[in-house]
Amino acid sequence: SEEKCRRLAENAADLIYVYRLLPERKFEYVSPSATEITGYTPLEHYSNPDLGLQLVHSDDRGMLADMLAGRRDLDRPLVLRWVRKDGRTIWTEQRNIPIRDRDGRIVAMQGIARDITERVLAEERLRAGERFLQTVIDTEPECVKMLDADGTLLMMNRAGLAMIQADALDQVRGKVTVPLIAPEHRRAFAELLARVFRGESGTLVFEMFGLKGRRLWMDTHMVPLRDDQGRITAALGITRDITERKRIEDRLRASEAGLREAQRLAHVGS
Repeated sequence: SEEKCRRLAENAADLIYVYRLLPERKFEYVSPSATEITGYTPLEHYSNPDLGLQLVHSDDRGMLADMLAGRRDLDRPLVLRWVRKDGRTIWTEQRNIPIRDRDGRIVAMQGIARDITERVLAEERLRAGERFLQTVIDTEPECVKMLDADGTLLMMNRAGLAMIQADALDQVRGKVTVPLIAPEHRRAFAELLARVFRGESGTLVFEMFGLKGRRLWMDTHMVPLRDDQGRITAALGITRDITERKRIEDRLRASEAGLREAQRLAHVGS
């Protein structure tokens, strides 16, 4: 059984180690993968009891000290930066199991460390992409929003918040937007939302009210937003404030109606 465990450790891609704390500090076991991950051979670890600490980036050593002092939950993985022998910094995830004596003191640590540099860099690229996308959305002059199937607001950009007279996203996020829509247009809005969650897209012109009472006419176009499995997770809407355009159209219609009435009266008079 011991030989089987040793073969597994010897061939593992992750770094497996046993570090003795008492009565003297030393590495009792370091797997061969140490050379690939850290640049230091197992023999170099055995000959230098402080190498484990020296590997840790100076800004992260406090977390390691907290773990050894029992100020950190040992059940949680520890994410640390290591500086390899060649000077390159990598990200690692460690899981440690304490070995205690009869008095409950931690006398050694069994651990496994994994190089997660690629994962960390991928997450950083993802966050950078999300920040870029959020910046683009926030600088978009039209309202960009995401809605749940019942009309609950999931996201809205700054332009949209300004349109509906909201001071911050938290003021409206998670709330149903239908009450803001004029009663005579709520059914059409609900039907548009239902079509989007069936996989269609559509456009609607409707009247609504801002949070501070401002009356608005909006022209919105919605499309389904899908996840990686193709499931519709939200309705993505681009909405323009066409209030001023509606006012001009109403004045134009009133003017044309007035002109037609004047022509009718003139015809009657003749």
